[in-house]
Amino acid sequence: MGDLHSHFYRSNYPFNLYNHLGESSQAVEKNYIEIAKRERFNFLGLVLTSDAKENQLNLIQELERKYDGKNGFLVIGGEEIAESWGHIVSLGNPFILKSGVKMEEIIKNKSKDGVLIAAHPQGYWDRNLFLEYEKKEYFDSLEFGPWGGYDMKFIVDYCLEKRKREKKLSCSGSSDIHCQPWMLNRLGKTFILTENLTKESLLKAIKKGSCLGSFFEYLIGDLTLCKEYVHPINEKYKLNLQILK
Repeated sequence: MGDLHSHFYRSNYPFNLYNHLGESSQAVEKNYIEIAKRERFNFLGLVLTSDAKENQLNLIQELERKYDGKNGFLVIGGEEIAESWGHIVSLGNPFILKSGVKMEEIIKNKSKDGVLIAAHPQGYWDRNLFLEYEKKEYFDSLEFGPWGGYDMKFIVDYCLEKRKREKKLSCSGSSDIHCQPWMLNRLGKTFILTENLTKESLLKAIKKGSCLGSFFEYLIGDLTLCKEYVHPINEKYKLNLQILK
């Protein structure tokens, strides 16, 4: 259990009103990683934005080396590419870290083992483009969360229709925090079905569809996997999730 989409610093987007908690490795460990551990998370995605500085990239890479899963906790570094057509969370791919990026460039830049998550597709997305890109199978996972608007009907209806067509459906839940670590585990969570806590195994499971998300009290994703794992998840993590049917 964890969160694949969190930010440890303010950005030049509309989130610069939040307190700055520090960008040293000690500050991120104290204010984010330790809180994630207390919430029983096994992994945390620390995501840069296009205005990231070189020291922030170096910090992400340092924390990935330190928290590699061997001691029960994993840090996954990534970036959020936010453009007028929508937002993408990129994990396990080469960093782009610039604005004005076209989707075709993201696909060309994607590594063999990397994943692309459609971030909060109920908001910030040109919906026609979202449906066009999804039809081309550009996304490895869809993200649920309250950020970017609360029109959940669009994405819920889409996922239900995809279930009816028995298509692979990988979903993630996220907080999308920007200097608000107390919100970890309050909004969304991601459950990745894999035996090994490594970056490679988590990304592989996401691509395979073995990734379930939660949005508040609902578990979302492949219906067969939801039915099989909702009780073990609730028991292991002391939760009360219900399947979104």
